[in-house]
Amino acid sequence: MVVHLNPRGPFHVGELGVGREETLPYVPSDTLYAAFVYAWSVSGDPGPFVSPPLRLTSAFPRVGMLRLYPRPFVRIHAARERREELGKKLLRFGWCSERIFLLLLQGADVTTVAQPENFIGGVWFHPEDIPHIPSPPDGEENWARFWAVSPPVPRVAIDRASNTPNLFHSGRLTFGPECGLWFGVELVAPDGRARLERALNHLADAGLGGLRSTGHGAFTFTFGEAILPAPLTPAPYAVTLSRYLPADAEEVAIALRSGGSAYRLVWVGGWCQDDAGHPWRRKQVRMVCEGSVLRWDGRPLGRIADLKPDGVGRFGDRPVLRYGMAFPVPVAQEALL
Repeated sequence: MVVHLNPRGPFHVGELGVGREETLPYVPSDTLYAAFVYAWSVSGDPGPFVSPPLRLTSAFPRVGMLRLYPRPFVRIHAARERREELGKKLLRFGWCSERIFLLLLQGADVTTVAQPENFIGGVWFHPEDIPHIPSPPDGEENWARFWAVSPPVPRVAIDRASNTPNLFHSGRLTFGPECGLWFGVELVAPDGRARLERALNHLADAGLGGLRSTGHGAFTFTFGEAILPAPLTPAPYAVTLSRYLPADAEEVAIALRSGGSAYRLVWVGGWCQDDAGHPWRRKQVRMVCEGSVLRWDGRPLGRIADLKPDGVGRFGDRPVLRYGMAFPVPVAQEALL
């Protein structure tokens, strides 16, 4: 099933920059699961949450009812003349529609759909998607971008004890008309649907992501369904639609070091609070990004790690969790690099 998030204002999903805090254009799966755990905890759910009641994709952008996917790290089969015509558009697109995503995973020839007019606002659309793109904002003839990641703006915090000002910067993510986010869900526990609704009902008002105290992250939501058909000639590989943290060295050797694997790593950090409400930096970890190709035999990949900081704070036996389960979608042999 899928969940469509309709923003009621800006979002902030922190990403550390140089002397400032940037924001991502989507909500990673580990951030999403952390928000769910928080919502379940405040609503009285005792957990434990190391074995998730559901598996999640990251929350990706959505244009109208068109769900967008991250560019998969697969081979793009297109005629050389078309590649030369498109140039950097074909090299640098970061998002594609579901129809394009499925063609890429099947290893199909995309020459006929790789037309310059199908690349709009940095997104590669299928010709059949174009009629379903919402009208551009008032005063604009065409879409320049479907969402905007504003440059980090200066903000000031005042120290309560010394009244000393502290300057910091933070970015914000805003969406165009009828645009928003979506994520996929695979229910694992029998009460997974009920727990999902309970978490979403809480987060819809409390907010998702950072800067919630200043009105960021509020949304409404609706449910839907999505079916991603498997390729006719599936390979023992899959594209993950969530961030992935390998369970152990053996899984690293199989999933990431096989011949057809293709992936990108990202350092993930963040903050946590101890039982006294004091903030602490949690341990950092390297995770595999969405769109990466992993060797996959059908069994679950990844783990949920305890990244509680050592030697500080009052946490007792409570873990500080980082969600790292892969959300694999099969790919065809013809799509592998």
